[in-house]
Amino acid sequence: MLDRLSVNAILKSVIAALSVVVVIMLAAGAWSSWSRLQVVSRIAGVAAASTHLFTAMHNLRSDRTRSFRMLSAAQPMLTRDPTVTEPREAEMPALKAALTILENVEFPERQAAVAELGQRIKKLAALHEEWDAAMRQPKAARRAGLAPEIRDEISALITMLDKLSVRLDRLVKLEDPLIDQLMQIKRTRRRR
Repeated sequence: MLDRLSVNAILKSVIAALSVVVVIMLAAGAWSSWSRLQVVSRIAGVAAASTHLFTAMHNLRSDRTRSFRMLSAAQPMLTRDPTVTEPREAEMPALKAALTILENVEFPERQAAVAELGQRIKKLAALHEEWDAAMRQPKAARRAGLAPEIRDEISALITMLDKLSVRLDRLVKLEDPLIDQLMQIKRTRRRR
């Protein structure tokens, strides 16, 4: 049977088989690269969102304490206090940037989380404006429940951001060993 096969036919068969193997290997490499690109994009999105969430949480804690304390004071505030404005100037852009990034990161229940975060940001902005107006008035003229409402809203937002941050950490867990170690460091520092 091998007598009937010519050298030309054998060479063409070998070249065709090698071509198929090379195409399969290239396709497998391309698929692997595409999968890794998706993982790296998700990790980059989570890292960027986590950065903004961390900045927001840090400044929200300062804002919660100072806003409540200053609203409880009897005297009106005629000038802007930097101890209140600086955290707010840092937290609001961080919250909005985190919201923008989270809209593009795929994770379970993303729509609900993004919608809730958007609503909480709007509510916080409205409370900040009301706080600014109330601080120009004497304590008797301020809305009675404003201080606890601001404190409770900021506390709820911090809790929500913390849960969202944990959810994002789980999203990239076991994807890359270096990222896992960095996320572990972040979790350790957040608990202090």
